[in-house]
Amino acid sequence: MYKHRLLKFLCYLLLLGTVSCVWDQINPEFNCSISPIQTELLERIDAECGKAIGRFSIAVSGGEPPYTFSSEAGTNADGVFENVGSGSYTVLIVDTNGCSDEITVEVLNSDGVNLDNISTTDAGCQTSQGTIEIDVSGGVEPYIFSLNGGNTQQNNSFSGLAGGTHQISVVDQEGCEITTSIKLNSGVGFSAVESIIKSRCTSCHGKTASPSFGSFDEIKTSASRIKARTGAGTMPPSGSIPQSEIDAIACWVNDGALSD
Repeated sequence: MYKHRLLKFLCYLLLLGTVSCVWDQINPEFNCSISPIQTELLERIDAECGKAIGRFSIAVSGGEPPYTFSSEAGTNADGVFENVGSGSYTVLIVDTNGCSDEITVEVLNSDGVNLDNISTTDAGCQTSQGTIEIDVSGGVEPYIFSLNGGNTQQNNSFSGLAGGTHQISVVDQEGCEITTSIKLNSGVGFSAVESIIKSRCTSCHGKTASPSFGSFDEIKTSASRIKARTGAGTMPPSGSIPQSEIDAIACWVNDGALSD
């Protein structure tokens, strides 16, 4: 009789979503805002056209060492990247707790074409409305532009782009080339996501819960899990939320879980 009553009670809790709330409470993620990683460019030596003689190094404070440094130039534990060509390098720094930070380093051509300015517009969430425009100088005109290894063109702008990272290459008439990686965001701000969280998730993640979703830092700490669980239809436990809200959360997380 006791086992039967216990089983009925557990089923009742599951219907209320209480079991899911307890699951979150006993599996908190590390709060990276306690000691955020601080990153700065310590040194940069430019390359030459066709010669990978560039170098740059990254200095890090905060977080908890050891750190791992990863970029298009490789992965290491000291933040020093040598024998690199001209172009854009996005360095991802991750500490022992899984907290991370990014910095973008531009290694120039000391004797050729270089990027002067890059203008972008957001792509929108689940749409392809992004644009990129590149201004360059140096080398020998006319310049040839290409996007993501595709067809070449002399026009310095691209449109109809989805969110994510795009690679732009510019080549002058002497074959001197420079590349850069450009990330287009969706434009979904934290205020939109905060509104969804407050209306859908406070029953399990109020101020006294663990994890709590009462502030930007708390929500950002759990951003990846919020995206995964709302996408899987397991959050909130009372039922799935509209697809438009699921998409908005995913787009915000994919943008880097930025504040407004």
